[in-house]
Amino acid sequence: METREEKLASWAEPSNASNQGIRVLKGSLSLNTNDSGKRTHILEDRIQFNQIEDYFQNPWDDADTNLWHFKAISLPRIQPGRLVLSIPKETFQKIQDSWNLHPHTIEIWLSNNGVLTTLHHSGRSSLVMKVANSRTTGFDCVSVTCDPSRRTTYVLYHHLFDEDAVFNTLLSIPERCIDPYFYVSALYRSHHQQIEVYRNSIDCTILGIERQTGFGNPGRLDRGRRPSMDEYPALDDPKRTIQELGYCQTDIAIIGHVGRCCLECGEWLVQAIDTNLLDGQTSHEGGEQNGSSSSQNQDQQLSEYLKAIQRMVRQDVEYVRRRTAMLLSQVQQMSDRTQSQTSYVNLPLSVRSLQTHVQLLIP
Repeated sequence: METREEKLASWAEPSNASNQGIRVLKGSLSLNTNDSGKRTHILEDRIQFNQIEDYFQNPWDDADTNLWHFKAISLPRIQPGRLVLSIPKETFQKIQDSWNLHPHTIEIWLSNNGVLTTLHHSGRSSLVMKVANSRTTGFDCVSVTCDPSRRTTYVLYHHLFDEDAVFNTLLSIPERCIDPYFYVSALYRSHHQQIEVYRNSIDCTILGIERQTGFGNPGRLDRGRRPSMDEYPALDDPKRTIQELGYCQTDIAIIGHVGRCCLECGEWLVQAIDTNLLDGQTSHEGGEQNGSSSSQNQDQQLSEYLKAIQRMVRQDVEYVRRRTAMLLSQVQQMSDRTQSQTSYVNLPLSVRSLQTHVQLLIP
């Protein structure tokens, strides 16, 4: 059954989507630990939308069991709107059927709030992540499926705010592309960076107001460094200052929500990796087994290799998660400073209003 968001969703028209260039990534990793050559091969490219269906196909030799493949597609944001998708419905359905994407992919992508979920079915593992919607920090989404029967990891990104940052992370450590969690962690790191930029912008605005008023300016506990408060400071435009403080309060409420969702997604991602490691079964072990000792040895080597990769990915996610926790502490500090400035700037207005009221009462 379709959700309310899915019923209201606006799918891209084929004519509009056909003009868009799409960023793709594909490659393979040799599972043979004795391979003396380069084990990882990775290629970044741009294709036209009308070429996307060719990208669904698997051009490699299925008989080569020594390679693990990965494919990633990034669908750019074509037009604004929370319920706007950058792909025609028929095309997405073909991708979902071909790559066995998580069945709740579209429902999650259209969600207003951040979420991360996993699904294990028929030997495949799927992950979907969506950040909390914000025009300032983005609408980033990703859906990942790890299919052992095809020895392939499939990744579909949607509406990346900073596509370069995500792809640079993937390209910088290509050997991690075998791990489905790596694609989610790359998006998670990029999203945190956008929140940090947003926080810095708000902080600079508040600091500018503090310098205007001379009240509550940081580092002024030393009386010798305090401005004189004998007279109320003459603000160039008091109404504009009050307006800026109102904008700050709105932005602080938004970044607080976005930051908390980011923190929760980080915790969910760490828990998902921990669960996968503790289970002792990697998502790459669900393929067909031929029972030979060489195959079992290869599976064991792959399992140990993947676990080592996932531990490194987990460390990166935990680091970003902790930074997000500290960012939220600073958001609370900015909220307190904004409230202090608002009370101070409104004080003379309240006094003048009271004086006017008293004058009216005096005959």
